[in-house]
Amino acid sequence: MEKKFLIIAGEESGDKNASRLINKLKKIDKDIKIYAFAGKHSEKEGAYLIKNITHHGEVGFVEIFDKFSYYYNLRKEILKFIERENIKNIILVDFPGFNLHMAKILKEKGKRVFYYVIPQIWAWGNWRWKYLYKYVDFSLCIFPFEEEILRKNGVNAFYVGNPLIEENERIEYLPKKIFSFLPGSRKSEIKVLLPVYEKIADKLKKIYPSHSFKISLLKDFKFNKEKFEVHKGDARDILKISEGAFIASGTATLEAALIGIPFLIFYKVSNITYFLAKLFVKVKYAGIPNILLKNEEIKEYIQNINIDKAVEDFKKIIEEKEKFIRIKNELINLFKEKRACAPEKIIIENSL
Repeated sequence: MEKKFLIIAGEESGDKNASRLINKLKKIDKDIKIYAFAGKHSEKEGAYLIKNITHHGEVGFVEIFDKFSYYYNLRKEILKFIERENIKNIILVDFPGFNLHMAKILKEKGKRVFYYVIPQIWAWGNWRWKYLYKYVDFSLCIFPFEEEILRKNGVNAFYVGNPLIEENERIEYLPKKIFSFLPGSRKSEIKVLLPVYEKIADKLKKIYPSHSFKISLLKDFKFNKEKFEVHKGDARDILKISEGAFIASGTATLEAALIGIPFLIFYKVSNITYFLAKLFVKVKYAGIPNILLKNEEIKEYIQNINIDKAVEDFKKIIEEKEKFIRIKNELINLFKEKRACAPEKIIIENSL
């Protein structure tokens, strides 16, 4: 009987991770059918893209409420598709605000549920492990310590390695006179960080007049395009040739750290979201590299950002290339200390 899978990945980073997984699944069995409510990266690797949902990914409590009707209708559309196509195997990728809710519904309908890139329960929302325990058959973790945390609570969890390690480890870092700016992939992030980046760029252009200033934007966004050259491809393509970078907290901070580029981390959201985050978030740092290394190895600027201080700190860190090479090696060693399972094998061998 032909095996069918449905992937749900609602954000740009999740879509990239889904595409890497699809590539591995297809290598094991090129004849399996993989459908996706995801994005262009999953489609490129051979999934039948039913709907591109990465344009709607948002961050924060307030921003999610604004999208409630969209996600309500999306849930109905996904469930209708699953029943029509009689799909028994569902792969949820990241996107916890939506996917944890879907896990409950799907499990109650008798589906086999795999969760790849699980919610970061160690950062906030520790209660979410209960959803993984009750409604997810296989929790596939990309951070080595997650498996132990979840297994202590009875969750069927497996460390499957981090896809960024093998990819970014091979990248050769060859910096030129370029500074890059990554404001994130969500419109809500871009909206609040762009004015900050513009002010920083104005000051840096006076100090480094011969440098290029590139901004990575995956979505069209109105702003003063005279301040930056817009890059719409993979952010790694500019990171690997930039002398330094300014990066929104998220997956890109880990990508940059694994390349070895000097950079600063920024986190800015709506004031209400920030207030609520302070109540619920358990980790001390905003950047994934700092969380993993348990120290602010890379400077962070959170919410009320001092532009002058950021510029002064940036001038210092672009001279600290050895420090960022050390950070890169420490992160690689941390991920390689624990042997990883192959996610594609776990999925194929345990699918219905």
